[in-house]
Amino acid sequence: MKLGSICILPPISTQALMEKLKRIFDVGYVDCVGVYHDHIERIAIVAGAADKVEVIQEAESLGTQALVSGEVRSHRGDNYGRAKFNRVTDYLPKTNLSLLGVSHAASEHLVMETQIVPWLTRTFTVQAQTIRMENWWR
Repeated sequence: MKLGSICILPPISTQALMEKLKRIFDVGYVDCVGVYHDHIERIAIVAGAADKVEVIQEAESLGTQALVSGEVRSHRGDNYGRAKFNRVTDYLPKTNLSLLGVSHAASEHLVMETQIVPWLTRTFTVQAQTIRMENWWR
């Protein structure tokens, strides 16, 4: 996958995965569109936005049952965002994936916390820390 990771999990349902993601990302809810599965073992993870049909198709081609990202349908209120939202919405009947959004900011924060802060600390010998938002869904 060009922009993310593929993960193998012990079998889990879409609903149980959503509950786990709420705890991992410290969000009050997970946005879910697409198909709810009873048995997921392979997921794609993309930090930030995966609100492009091509990203969804790539995850599908890699044999995943779910795509976890910050957002799976654009929340931008401009023409570009609405066009992307509509394109993904039109594609939903064609996908067999659970498309799970955990908040754009929360998904990127986890990357900063687990990868960027340790890299900054090692590379520049500085103290660094992330700051959590009070509400990831703004």
